[in-house]
Amino acid sequence: DLLGEHGPTAWDAAERAQADGLVRSIGVSVYGHEEALAAADRFPVRTVQIPVSIFDQRPVRSGALAELAGRGVEIHARSVFLQGFALADPDTLPDNLVRFRNHLSRFRQFADHHGATPIAIALRYVAGIEPVSRMLVGVQSAGELEQILSCLTADGALEGAQAVAADDPDLLNPGRW
Repeated sequence: DLLGEHGPTAWDAAERAQADGLVRSIGVSVYGHEEALAAADRFPVRTVQIPVSIFDQRPVRSGALAELAGRGVEIHARSVFLQGFALADPDTLPDNLVRFRNHLSRFRQFADHHGATPIAIALRYVAGIEPVSRMLVGVQSAGELEQILSCLTADGALEGAQAVAADDPDLLNPGRW
């Protein structure tokens, strides 16, 4: 935990590893934009890995991604599908996610309005965030990877994506599911 008491010691060790040629770049993986900014305030972070999705637009709306990019920090987006929630079927949600059905239904309507699949819309939203230089996605098969790659060819802004944003911390933090 870089923001904890032993953060400077951990950072120094990472810098020594970099100086020894063992690592090329030092970055942080965070749960939210406040943590990303705090880490960048405390250390010369070069890369931040942060959850960003069409549901979780807080890092964008807060201006944190733009601020980090302005400091020369490379932004890697993870949890682009909100741990798979964006790809779920609203009618077959597990019991612990049923309370979020309205968010998923609104997202599906948004995708339908744009004539695209949920996976394409989720990827297109994050790919369209200018400070984001990389997206990390998990796949379970070559077919899933091919589907993701085929979705990345669509261009253009997603008008109205803010209507899909959620502010419910119980949805946006999969640890609370």
